[in-house]
This record gives sequence, structure tokens and C-alpha cells, in this order.
Amino acid sequence: MPSISTQMHTIHIKNEYGQSDSRSYCLLAEPPRIAGVNDVTIRPPELKMPVFHKTQPVGLRSQTTVSFTMDYFGFIGELKNSTKGPRVNLITSEPIDLGDSKNNGSTLQASFNKNKASQLTKNSLVFSDHGTFTIECLEPPTDGKSYVVGIAQYLDEDSSATNDTEDRGEEQLNPIPIAAVPYQQGRVYKIKPANRICVMTADEAKGQVLGGDKIVSAVDFPQNIYELLVVENTVGKFRNQRTRKEIQGSTIHNLLTSDHSLPPQYRPTQAAAPHHVGRGMQEVLDAGFQTKRQLKAYQFLFKYNQNELSGFYGEAALKRIALQANAWGDLVSKNDNLSCDMMDDLLVLGLYDCILFLGK
Repeated sequence: MPSISTQMHTIHIKNEYGQSDSRSYCLLAEPPRIAGVNDVTIRPPELKMPVFHKTQPVGLRSQTTVSFTMDYFGFIGELKNSTKGPRVNLITSEPIDLGDSKNNGSTLQASFNKNKASQLTKNSLVFSDHGTFTIECLEPPTDGKSYVVGIAQYLDEDSSATNDTEDRGEEQLNPIPIAAVPYQQGRVYKIKPANRICVMTADEAKGQVLGGDKIVSAVDFPQNIYELLVVENTVGKFRNQRTRKEIQGSTIHNLLTSDHSLPPQYRPTQAAAPHHVGRGMQEVLDAGFQTKRQLKAYQFLFKYNQNELSGFYGEAALKRIALQANAWGDLVSKNDNLSCDMMDDLLVLGLYDCILFLGK
């Protein structure tokens, strides 16, 4: 079960603009790093950046409060049209763990069953790299609607129900989408959140997708500091009241292409080839694997996929399963009741069962 930190982060936003009766503010996440097969970086307009939260109107010299945690979820949602453009609506979500130094991040499998219901399930055999989680798109929807997958974050939806923080009720934590990409059968997305929330002056509804040219100000929480006051000054710029420094504004597109938002590497880590590699091992390395067992597993899956599933799954999905062949072999070898002669057969049966399950 993924750990939920529930360490609350709170941003107070004060209006000192003074050139209108009130101001509304929107929060959104700094764009996460999202990459797919062959390190393809997902960018706007394919990357959808929805509004995380919109405040109530804030009067001059008044302030509003927004609270959230850095707990993340994978989600399936629907992309709906509105008078202001596309809007992301969450349908279902699942808490995730980001990978640590052991590269053990969650992998979710997204699919639609015969009743057209969406579902997210954990893939307990495949894990994601450090700082990331992965979403695999399996069975496609059949109703013709536009669906997305992506990352959501906990928001305390009661935190801004009123601008008077003393009147706030109990926390109402709900996962809210912060970035989305198209649901396409066979696509695999690796997602790494930037762990920063941005503020902007705007009157956009929650879930409304913003263009890459929108200017936002990213708020940095110092270590062990979880509450900050951000002030909009008389010229419409934001200031961190703790440091008394102006927060530099940037477009969403520029945040995505900055140094800390480079796309993650999707390709599996490969062992460096020695100077003298046998013909069989060279074939393994050329195919993108580290062991002959992985290559054999992939060849089996490829044939089964072509012959029995009409090529339903893409190469990337098959490789992700085959890369687990050694781990499965280790589990089998730990059972003293099984002989070494049985290991290969058991691996084949295990992979066969896996692909049957995926093909349902």
C-alpha cells in the first residue's frame, strides 16, 4: 500500500494589487516530466495542464488559504469541452509510490472492461525508476469519448471554502488532476512530478486546461517549512513574504523545458558490453536486454502476441514483461522443491499466464 504522508503544505495568498475590488487566483502544478517510448517528451498541447484549484474572490488587503500535500495518484479521466476549451474530469484514481534508490516505483495498468468502466490496477511485477511512477494503457474505451491518464495530487478542498481560516472545518483531502496525457492503447507513460505548485492571477475553473503561454509563479518551500505567505503587489507581481523577494514569473512551456524538467530516460539500464562478447550475448545486448533468459522470454511473448493476440500489444509492453524474467527465475530457484530442470518451463508457463491475463 503506498504511503500517504499527509504533511500539509499551506499557501496564503494576499491581495495588495489595489486596482480592482477583488482578485481571483489559480494554482497549478509545475509541469511534471513525462516521457514515453524512445524518450519522447510529452509537451503541450498533448500534455494537458489543468487548474489545480481556483480561489474565491479576494478583496484588497485580504487573503485566502490553500492547503495540499505532496501525495500523488495515478488517474484516468475524461477530457470534456467547455466554453473556455478542454477540461479534465477525474474518473478514478489510485495512490502510488514514487521510486526510491531501488527503482521500485509503482506501475499502474489502465484499462476499460466490457461494461465500459475504467479501472486502474497495480502491476506487481514491473516497477518504475527513481522518482517516477508508470502508467500503461491497455484495453481501449469503446464509447468514442476522449480519455486521459496522468497524475493527481491531494488538495484540501475545505481550505478555501472561506477566507477566514479560523472558520475552516475538517480537512477534506481529495486527489485533483495536475497533469494529463491522452489515453492511447499500448502507450506507456513514465511520470516524474516536479513537487512545486505555481500561482497566477486568473478566474479559471478547476480542471480547466491552460495553454503553455500562461505565465505562472512557482512557489518554493524551504526545507522543513510548510506554510508560506505569497503577496500580489501593486503591479501584479507575486512576492514571497518570508524572503521579501519577488517570485519570478515564467510560462508553463518554459518551466517544462527548464533544466529541472528534462524528460526521464525511458530505456532500461543496460550492462556495458565487454570488449569480447560472444555471439549469443551480443544478440542479447543488441535487443536491449541483459541476459539470455530475458531475450528468450521476449521471443516467446512476441510469438504469442502475434499468433494468438493479433499483435494487440506493442513492443514496449512485451519488453517490460520480459525484463522481469530473471526476477521470476530467482523466485522459482528459491523453492527447494523445484529442480533446476523445471525452471525454464515454469518461466514459460508464468509468462504465458501473464500474457493471457493481459489479453482478457
